[in-house]
Amino acid sequence: MIKKLAQHEFICQGLNELYATKNVKYDDSFSKSMQEYGPVVLAMRIGDKFNRVKALIKDPTLNTGDESLIDTLKDLANYAIMGMIELNPMTVFENVEVEEEIDEEEIDEESVEKADLQAELEDYTRTELIEIAKQLEITMNKKVNKEEILKLIMSKKPGEIYEAVSDLFDSEDEEVED
Repeated sequence: MIKKLAQHEFICQGLNELYATKNVKYDDSFSKSMQEYGPVVLAMRIGDKFNRVKALIKDPTLNTGDESLIDTLKDLANYAIMGMIELNPMTVFENVEVEEEIDEEEIDEESVEKADLQAELEDYTRTELIEIAKQLEITMNKKVNKEEILKLIMSKKPGEIYEAVSDLFDSEDEEVED
């Protein structure tokens, strides 16, 4: 049970990071749509994601595209949470004490930078991502897939990632010159 609780906490942390990134990237479009059209937006978005889940389960070969079953489940979970926030924003926080003021500008800048960096890294091959992970001293098993490698890399600070990418290309340039 403790292991599952830790997994749940890890997943929720990832959901929060994904939400922060996508919310900046899409300019809070879900909230704006909810304000304009009401709760039907929640039903539509969750319905679309649920249909995607069914399609991916029926035909796992669809999983090779831009959105895996796990990605779709993450989006589904985030839509459920976003729905709770939009339907009754105060209920979510009635028993939560905020320890410090959050600097939204700082979060937005970092989220945008991470979103841009992730989009750039998604174009890299699995082999290139493994090399970047090595530069970042990330250990992983040999069976790890490209998506998992990218997630591990994105857990690092953007500056560290840029430096590792730069080091990778510097070493490739040296090999070409030899």
